[in-house]
Amino acid sequence: MNSNLIVKNTTPDPASKNANVALSPKSKAELLTEVPEESVLFAVREFIAFHEITDVDELPHIDQAHIITWRNKLMDLGATPRTVNARISAISSLFKHLCEKQIAHRNPYLG
Repeated sequence: MNSNLIVKNTTPDPASKNANVALSPKSKAELLTEVPEESVLFAVREFIAFHEITDVDELPHIDQAHIITWRNKLMDLGATPRTVNARISAISSLFKHLCEKQIAHRNPYLG
């Protein structure tokens, strides 16, 4: 079994249009831990819309019950556990940032 991950080269190469690039193990780990910013923004927007949050002043009042309700709705809609975890992670990151900026006093994901 080959330990290298093969991906299509997205940079045009005059010599070979369909060249493959082997990624190093470090690159694989980096790919697995990177979360596209669009995914985070999508999850945050989805969470805010689901709970009909219209003002930043409402964010400090979000608690674990809000996250659990949203998680259950995602699962009811057929989201995979990986998707649910990624979206909850995005919300946790949002609240971590809000705590750092002193907009929220706690991260509801942490309790």
